[in-house]
Amino acid sequence: MSNARLVLWFTAVLVISLVSRWRIFDADAERCALDGQRIVPIYRVDLMDGNERRARFCSIGCASDWPATSQESVWHVRDEVTGKTLDATKACFVLSDIVTIPARQERRHIFSSWADAHAHLAEFNGERISNPFAKATEEP
Repeated sequence: MSNARLVLWFTAVLVISLVSRWRIFDADAERCALDGQRIVPIYRVDLMDGNERRARFCSIGCASDWPATSQESVWHVRDEVTGKTLDATKACFVLSDIVTIPARQERRHIFSSWADAHAHLAEFNGERISNPFAKATEEP
C-alpha cells in the first residue's frame, strides 16, 4: 500500500470514529420534551409526579407551553447561581435583558433567594415577575 493510500485510510478511520463518537454524545444529551432542543442543565425545568419525572424542558417557556398537568404535579427548577434544584413555588422569578435560550428568546431567570434575584435585576435591567408555574389556587 502506498503512503498516500495509507494516510487516506487512517484519515477515513479517524473521521468515522469522530463522527460516531459525536453521534453517541449527541444521542445522550438531554432533550426538551416539547421542542427537542438540547437542555442546558442550569435552565432545565422538570415536571414531577411524586419522585418520578414525567418530563424535562429546556426553558420556562417550553414548560409553560406543556399541556395541562395534574394537581399532584410539581415543577422543579434550577437556581441560576448555585445550580441547585428547588420547587418552583419557592423560587424567585425575574425578567431581564439577558437571553438564556436563544431559540425561544427566553429572558426569564430563576433564583433561590431574592438577594441574588435583586442583584441580577439591578445589573441587567430587570423586573420581578410572578411564578409562571403557580396553580390557579395559589397566590402569585
